[in-house]
Parts: sequence; structure tokens; C-alpha cells
Amino acid sequence: MLGAKSQAWAASFGGDGVEFLRALKFDQVGVHPLQGHALNAIEQVNQSWTCLVALAAVRALLEWHPDAGGFRFFAKLCG
Repeated sequence: MLGAKSQAWAASFGGDGVEFLRALKFDQVGVHPLQGHALNAIEQVNQSWTCLVALAAVRALLEWHPDAGGFRFFAKLCG
């Protein structure tokens, strides 16, 4: 789930394995999947999967509860 920028960085990394893992965790070499700001690569993977799981959950809820009216139901609750 790394983007092109992170993949290019990883391919060009010149350190040893431990330094590579440290850089993945602490250096701002990734990008937030939706907002576009800098993240470390580990957090980029975490955020990407969080977004994908949330979308899958919404799909499942809308399929399991079609009588709830989807977004119209929530608009009534909030508005």
C-alpha cells in the first residue's frame, strides 16, 4: 500500500536493514492516502488499510440494512 513516492524512496535506500526499518517508522517518506500530507511509511500503510476497512464496513452495513435508507437516514438524524 505504498505509493510511488514511497516505493521510489525504498528502492533507492542505501542503508542496512535495521536502518531501513528505523526510517520506515520515523522518517516522513510516506503520504496520507486521502489528505496528502507527509507521514512515515508505517503510518501510511495503517491509514490506507483503515480507509479500506471503513469503506468495506459501510458497504456491508448498507447491504445488511437497506431499509435504513442509507445516507438519507443519517441526514435526518443530524439535521
